[in-house]
Amino acid sequence: AAGSAVIASDLAAFRAVGGDAARYFEVSDAASLAREVQSLLASPGVIDALTGAGSTRVEMFDWVPIVDRYRALYERVANIGNAPGSVPFHSPEGE
Repeated sequence: AAGSAVIASDLAAFRAVGGDAARYFEVSDAASLAREVQSLLASPGVIDALTGAGSTRVEMFDWVPIVDRYRALYERVANIGNAPGSVPFHSPEGE
């Protein structure tokens, strides 16, 4: 996340995004958050590891490759009816 170590609430959605690239604290537990912050501040190597893992993990959420895959899929589907020997599609309503 922008070149920083991440500490997030221990919620399924955050774990799905952060994976092993983040540290987690118990939801609604300020003491748990404080322990995680203190732990990171005392461990520069862990901060570096999390920052590196986060930089790699963020690539999973880049929209450009996702858009490119959808575009290719739509183009492939749109061209099915143009293939030699294909049967044109007609909607059930006859439109």
